[in-house]
Amino acid sequence: MKNELEKWSKAELKINILILCAKIDEVESEEEIALIQSKTDVETFNKLYDEFCCDEEDDCFKKIEYAVGLH
Repeated sequence: MKNELEKWSKAELKINILILCAKIDEVESEEEIALIQSKTDVETFNKLYDEFCCDEEDDCFKKIEYAVGLH
């Protein structure tokens, strides 16, 4: 996780919550990812997915809690 947390838009927050839901059971199915992509902007999804995939679960929760606090 980066030392400084990034400020997400509400759309980015939504994408990250959906990605966390998909990865919480440690199995991200193609169907889950395709569904998330169909509901979001592909460029933004790809950027956030690449970042979120490298994070530990606790770091994902911390980032989401921070973003919720900002909104």
